[in-house]
Amino acid sequence: MPTLARGKQFVEAPLERVAELLRTALARHNFRIELVNDELCELAASATKTERIRTTNWTYDYRVICNWEPVENGVEVNIEVNELKNNGSTEKCSAIWKDIASVLLEKAESLKKLKATRPPASKYGSARFATAKDIEAAGLVCAAHDARRFVIGPNIELGAMMTLPTEFTNMHSLVCGPTGCGKTTALFIPNLIERLGASAIVTEATAGSEMPDLFLKTSRYRQKAGHRIYYFNPDDMSSDRINPIDTVRGVDDAQALARLIIDNTTGKNLGGDPFWPDSERQLLSVLIAHAKSINSHLGFVRELLNEGPDNLTAIIAKSPSVWAKEQYRGFSNTAQEGVKRGVFSGLMTRLSLWTNPKIVALTEKTDPDLAALPDRLFTFYLAVPAHRPHMKPLAAMIFNYFLNLAQEKEFAHPLFLSLDEFTNFGVINAIASNLTIIRHRGIPAMIGVQDYIQLEEAYGRNDAQLLFNQPGFKAFYRPRDLKTAKQISEMLGKQTIVERKVTSSGQITEHERGRELLDPSELLALDTTKYIAFTPVTPPILVDKFTWRDYEAQTAEPPLPRLEIEIDDRVVKACAEARKEPDWVKKPGSQKESGKEHQTESTKDSDEDREKDNKKSSQKEKAEVPVDKVVAAEKNASKIDEDWMRHSALEVPSASSSSPEPAAEAEVVDNQEAAQIDGPDDEEKRLLKAILGTVKEPAEPEVAGWESGGMKAPEKGKQKLEPQKQTETNTLPALFQPFVAAEEQSPAESPAVVAESIEEVVTIEPEVAMSPVAAEIVEETKLVDTASALVAERPISSAAAREEPEELEELDGRGRSIPKKRGRKRKIEIEDDSEEQE
Repeated sequence: MPTLARGKQFVEAPLERVAELLRTALARHNFRIELVNDELCELAASATKTERIRTTNWTYDYRVICNWEPVENGVEVNIEVNELKNNGSTEKCSAIWKDIASVLLEKAESLKKLKATRPPASKYGSARFATAKDIEAAGLVCAAHDARRFVIGPNIELGAMMTLPTEFTNMHSLVCGPTGCGKTTALFIPNLIERLGASAIVTEATAGSEMPDLFLKTSRYRQKAGHRIYYFNPDDMSSDRINPIDTVRGVDDAQALARLIIDNTTGKNLGGDPFWPDSERQLLSVLIAHAKSINSHLGFVRELLNEGPDNLTAIIAKSPSVWAKEQYRGFSNTAQEGVKRGVFSGLMTRLSLWTNPKIVALTEKTDPDLAALPDRLFTFYLAVPAHRPHMKPLAAMIFNYFLNLAQEKEFAHPLFLSLDEFTNFGVINAIASNLTIIRHRGIPAMIGVQDYIQLEEAYGRNDAQLLFNQPGFKAFYRPRDLKTAKQISEMLGKQTIVERKVTSSGQITEHERGRELLDPSELLALDTTKYIAFTPVTPPILVDKFTWRDYEAQTAEPPLPRLEIEIDDRVVKACAEARKEPDWVKKPGSQKESGKEHQTESTKDSDEDREKDNKKSSQKEKAEVPVDKVVAAEKNASKIDEDWMRHSALEVPSASSSSPEPAAEAEVVDNQEAAQIDGPDDEEKRLLKAILGTVKEPAEPEVAGWESGGMKAPEKGKQKLEPQKQTETNTLPALFQPFVAAEEQSPAESPAVVAESIEEVVTIEPEVAMSPVAAEIVEETKLVDTASALVAERPISSAAAREEPEELEELDGRGRSIPKKRGRKRKIEIEDDSEEQE
């Protein structure tokens, strides 16, 4: 029967290094390794020893079997020594067991010392999670309670709460996690409960009509601790009132507030000419400055816009703000009429939120005593309904209101910003630079977002990158998308894995490779009870989250009931009037003037429908215009191509331009047909377009081409065109020289000659003038009738009307007769063919 000795030995060493330690200890006693199984944690070795006793040689056959398993703080090793030939004694087997165990402990201690002094392998990276020793050394465990320190979470190993030192807290914090991951419970509520010695400005989003979560769970607890509680929610009439214009101290503040409104009412993907938003911002700055000068509010600004550009001139002229008067005077004197209407219409749409009586009532005055805030403990809760994105401009203004307050005032108590659901509050101008300013003032911000993508959508790539990189502390919860998981994995970095293995022959092999500290798949499966924290002074920390049970007692009491604001009838009536279409918009042609192609995020205008109505109305008016209505040609008409004019020019003898009767008044208006010609810019359309853009039809004064910004608007009302004098040089294009030459004849001859001239234009070159495209354009615009009406400035004598026209031989493409000869003595009767034209 073989003799043996067995026993267990505890070793403080990594599990993967035990086989190597046993191999070293067995080699000390000349044991040969026969088997190593790392998976089963087993090792077998044997040794043959010879001993001479007196004159006899004794041979011993020893066999050692080891197995091990991990235990708390180390590994437990079971060692068994056998002598197979029965030549040995139990005492000798026990001695060998003790020697092996002694060497094993010695080598384990040496390994521990080497690991403490030798730098870890870093060929592929040296990333690791922070240990309890790292956390203590960085000062994240503080026995004394300090309201200026950011609460990170509990450390179960140390049995203490981890908080960030003040200098690192002031570097701001970024909390990233999808909806429902526990950001509010694990970080925002603990910081509001634990830091009672500091005032706070709190933002959050509501999912519906229910009370905001942070306000519901923490306001009463902080109120009992001596805090003055303020609350603003545009969906709750029990809110404290805030007037954003109250923070305006000068022109810069007015312009900043205007920019904030314009930026938050402009669609993210809308391009186009920046002229319109820039013009609207400048006008809004003027109106805000005027409203501030008379202690008014944004609802009043929205009412002012209903007055229209002309009526507002007299109002602003009496403004106490000199800057507002000067700026609006410049706008009124230099801007074209269509531009004015366009800017007013766009700004009215952007401020449509202030046609809601609730919003006007909540923003017409400021309830909190701003002068007393810096000297007292206070908590201001700002909530915005997440399902009502059109309220973002208001939320952005209220937040900006307190951000300005934080930068301007000196506070007797510490102050921090708890900004949950930060992107729901619209775009805050220069937020990155503002965070830098308040950091130097010792006011830290805790910003909560869902992920980096949400930041980029709200602020654009550059500002989002600044907001993401600036905070010194970052917390990441279990992500739900691969892109975010990859981003976090890259932030954690790579570690160098050194793999040492004892082969079955007893050889030790070593291999190095790089590996992510946590790869994306591991992050997507991260334990929901933990989150990853990046601090300025430690490696990443795997933090155990607070749960709702940790602060159940402090959050159980709801806030005290609040009185609701009663909306004054005056506000209701004013908002009803503001929603109506103003009289200046209802004027004919005004929609065309103000119908610029830009939309806002809050409301889409129905300009296209009104444009169609105006078009129908304009066509109806043109059909009812009598033939003798005078239409004058603009002096700056487009120059006609000389090659095409060669076919249409007429030789008309000059005559006297005297007239027995005064000329009628003419209105200079835009030609609606010319604006409707789109399509290829071929030679034929270009020429016809030039004709149609030159001959004007009677209509209400409008501004054509205002979208391009290149045409000057005519003065409001009618303009008289003085008849051409004989001594003046005619500036009309060559195509219209026949009209002028005809007017220089006797009154009895002018109409006939001019009528023939027009017929010449249409019929002289059928292959050009009467092609299908040309015929369609001429048909739509009534070119012949318009030109015939042009000569009605001089009356047709009764003699000319009674004369019969010469014989007609053929018909043109429109079924009209073509005279054989044309000359100064030929006269034809001008007939009204408006019915045919229709």
